[in-house]
Amino acid sequence: MPIIKASIKDVRRIKKKTLRNRSVKTELRHVISKARNASAEEKDLLTRKAVKLADRAASKGIIKKRNAARRISRLMRQKPVAAEKKESSPTADKGN
Repeated sequence: MPIIKASIKDVRRIKKKTLRNRSVKTELRHVISKARNASAEEKDLLTRKAVKLADRAASKGIIKKRNAARRISRLMRQKPVAAEKKESSPTADKGN
């Protein structure tokens, strides 16, 4: 245990920060896990929530920026293919 008063306060502050960061990381892990295992209807909603949480955690310095980008990228690759095919119709390419 530290003897210096400022160091004692630092220990208290670090404990609070650790608890806050741990809860954010845990929530992020749970949302990503739910998004991976969700049905097609829920997947879009949970994916958006996971992306939002990852971006927020990266902006606050809880996880690194590239770590957030990697998690988002892996999650987006698992999105249903049918939803992506609806967005790009084959008739749009024939206008050339």
